[in-house]
Amino acid sequence: MKNTSKVKIFIVFLTLMSCSSMDSDAEKMAELQCESIKITMGGALDAIEDGEMDMESIKDHGEKVQKFVERMNKKYGSFEEKQKFQTLVMEKSLNNCVD
Repeated sequence: MKNTSKVKIFIVFLTLMSCSSMDSDAEKMAELQCESIKITMGGALDAIEDGEMDMESIKDHGEKVQKFVERMNKKYGSFEEKQKFQTLVMEKSLNNCVD
């Protein structure tokens, strides 16, 4: 096999792997967003019912989301990658965050 063929196969492999990885990352981000909504809404309902809100859970979840977002910002550095990632997150959030 010629070197150019090997390079082409390698590029296709990397492209497929990065798309799969981005899809998986977008799925995780969408899950975190859904959890954020549930935690916030649950906390608001608890505050209405008994006057208390579980700020510790909200804080812990917020830190978890922040760390994940920081990793994604490093991983998807270009404008095009960030746009693609945000689009995937929106699609997955719309599909998965309805209960």
